[in-house]
Amino acid sequence: PGVRVLVTGGRGEEELVGKVMSVAGEGVASLVDRLDLRSFAALLQRASLFIANSTGPLHMAAAVGTPVIGFYPQITPLSAARWGPYTNQRTIFSPTGKPVECTDCVGADDALCSCMDTIGVEEVFEAARTTLSRQMLAAAHG
Repeated sequence: PGVRVLVTGGRGEEELVGKVMSVAGEGVASLVDRLDLRSFAALLQRASLFIANSTGPLHMAAAVGTPVIGFYPQITPLSAARWGPYTNQRTIFSPTGKPVECTDCVGADDALCSCMDTIGVEEVFEAARTTLSRQMLAAAHG
């Protein structure tokens, strides 16, 4: 409640963002392919939280001081231990109960990883709520 959600993406991601928007519900806005790099960085700096998979924008958000929630596979070369954002304001989610060197999803034609499906929406939602609550408390006492 009281949180504005923006979905971003670049050129060529319109279909994916459209799928996200179709299940996102009311109060969610799409900014797909509407921001240049400078505007995107400014948006990240003003954001209270940025949630994404292991991508450049996640690192940009961390670099401008925005708390981040990131999703990383457990596979060593792709893991958060190697590619995680450099910030103390981060929550990382990785698959649980899967072998560290699982190769079931690497190179899969459909680009979907069943390992990543082990990350629960509820736990991510709770992490987001906790992060936002901390920020609101800090702002009230700062």
